Amino acid sequence: MSDFTAVFLASTVVMLVVLAMFLLTLKKAMDIEKMLK
Repeated sequence: MSDFTAVFLASTVVMLVVLAMFLLTLKKAMDIEKMLK
């Protein structure tokens, strides 16, 4: 049970980090697009 919980927490953290990085990249891309215009 504890192993499953650890794996679940690890996968959740990884998903959150990937989502945060994706949002940051998207925001940077939008800022660069605004600067070019």
